[in-house]
Amino acid sequence: MGKKSGKARCACDYGFSGNACQLTAQAKEEMKSARKNAISKMKEDAKSGKIQNSKAQKDFLKSVLADDDEDVDLDPEVADALVESQKSWAEEMREKFKRKKKGKADATKDADWEVPTKEELKDMMEQTLKLRKQRALAKQAKLDQDELNKNDTNATNSTRKAGALTKAERDAKKAERKALRAAKKEEMKMLRDLQSVQGNALLEEMKSGGKKTAVAEQSYGETYLKTTVMDAEKIDEQMSTTADGEKKMQIGKGASATEKPDDAVAKEPATSTTTTTKPASGTTTGSTTTTKPASGTTTGSTTAPKTRLLQDAKATAANTTAAKTNTTKSTDWKKLKKDEDFMKVVINKKMFEKGGPLFGIKKPIIMFNKHGADYVKEFPRGKKGDFDPKTGKKLNKTAVAAAAKAVNASEAVVDENDDQLEDTNATQVLELEFVDGDTMENIKVSNLTKGMLKVCMIMKDKKSKLQYVNEENEQFQDDGISQASMTERKT
Repeated sequence: MGKKSGKARCACDYGFSGNACQLTAQAKEEMKSARKNAISKMKEDAKSGKIQNSKAQKDFLKSVLADDDEDVDLDPEVADALVESQKSWAEEMREKFKRKKKGKADATKDADWEVPTKEELKDMMEQTLKLRKQRALAKQAKLDQDELNKNDTNATNSTRKAGALTKAERDAKKAERKALRAAKKEEMKMLRDLQSVQGNALLEEMKSGGKKTAVAEQSYGETYLKTTVMDAEKIDEQMSTTADGEKKMQIGKGASATEKPDDAVAKEPATSTTTTTKPASGTTTGSTTTTKPASGTTTGSTTAPKTRLLQDAKATAANTTAAKTNTTKSTDWKKLKKDEDFMKVVINKKMFEKGGPLFGIKKPIIMFNKHGADYVKEFPRGKKGDFDPKTGKKLNKTAVAAAAKAVNASEAVVDENDDQLEDTNATQVLELEFVDGDTMENIKVSNLTKGMLKVCMIMKDKKSKLQYVNEENEQFQDDGISQASMTERKT
């Protein structure tokens, strides 16, 4: 069993390679070199603006990746090179659209490129999500292999305190975490560039069909991606009046572009006037008149026979027990919502008005993405004193570090900041991005006034708190976030 993955693996791999020892070590190296050379050529072409069309790029990814994630046998170096290549492709594709929209197409770079269709981009996104997943599995398999080959027969018992690290070990781990964050940010950019290009395809569909909105959804494993494009000139049609009198719209999982917020006020129905006239004495109202039958007569065509009952006996319906036994069991539990169904974003109309980040944006592209906890695990939680609570900027702690107690470089100690070297376990991960559909440029969302943007997520316990990843500072932060309300839900 792999120590890191917990998955079964072949251990008789002396001179062989692969999960099932199906390749010789030499064949494995030759395959790795061939793939890396092909990928390197594609990366160089992308830098010069020459990229394959979306179908060819997708087919290349498909030829390298396993059909099933459980059958992954990808070299981690090849996986890294493949991500870099795909990132270059997505980045250049987005740049081509930017140049086209500005009317500055390059005669060399943009000569023969083909605009990908909505369907082609969906296939490309699926292969990209698969690449991200299989890259993680390849790295995990490498850790399993390293553990299998580790020679610790000469290890001696140590009295080192649990979690203690020497300066060299701590520096090495810091460098490792920094490299992991850099790799994750590359993945994030790769997906966002592809989603922006997908948003452009939706925009063209919206224009040609005379629609007000367009939506694309995609799921792979724990990842759910939703790209929404809307016409800001018709934004009032997406808004609902809420209990506080503000106009807002809500975005969550589902094929609809927007929905009404939970506290939306129902529109009052049109009032109508009804006049009621008291009927005259002795007349009847309605279509039926009931007359009391004469004594000794029966109504209808049959006289029901009298039922003979013993004193105090009660009539019992036949087969009552059997009827209860055969009653269909309730499946109402299946109707309970999942945690992710409560993940929503409420956008105030003020976001589109003067002073808001979407003011003047005619065709906004909104990305609403749900990810697994691994999407942000490399980013540590920022502590008080690490960042300015008002601006979010990282604070310089050099002076504090210099004043710290000096320790022997070879001595293994536990540092109060060693938690920054461990994975962060997030309960839910929501990614929200805004792009200008007319320019393909990112829209910076900052300096929001209270109530402009509301994020609804699930808390597993009362100690949980909402934070965001400040990618510049490479850590979780909570500046600019305040709690509006808390509601208990069953999931």
